[in-house]
Amino acid sequence: MDKIIIKGIDFYGFHGVSQAEQELGQRFIVDVELELPLNKAGKSDQLQDTVNYCEIYSLIKENGQQKRYALLEAMASDMAESILNGFSLVKRVTMCIKKPHAPIGGVVEYAGVWISRDR
Repeated sequence: MDKIIIKGIDFYGFHGVSQAEQELGQRFIVDVELELPLNKAGKSDQLQDTVNYCEIYSLIKENGQQKRYALLEAMASDMAESILNGFSLVKRVTMCIKKPHAPIGGVVEYAGVWISRDR
């Protein structure tokens, strides 16, 4: 299956279990892979035959900034379902949400989740 990949969608949100995370917020980074047939777009060279990745970017960023989640798992599932519901060409969504400053009492590059959802 063909893929569209968007890496490093960066936004500030108020997600987390602790009260401090919910009040102060923090940075989140999302990588997303969309599996869909791209043969028609490859032949036609027309945007309507594919998924506009600007719209995917906007959906993820708006969702991450406007909604609130305690768990990254819930945020990732909601974003993936929104993509599947809004873009009929997409057969599978795989995404990673990273929390670079997770309050875990130690130094890490990030804490995060990987999920895959398909129709």
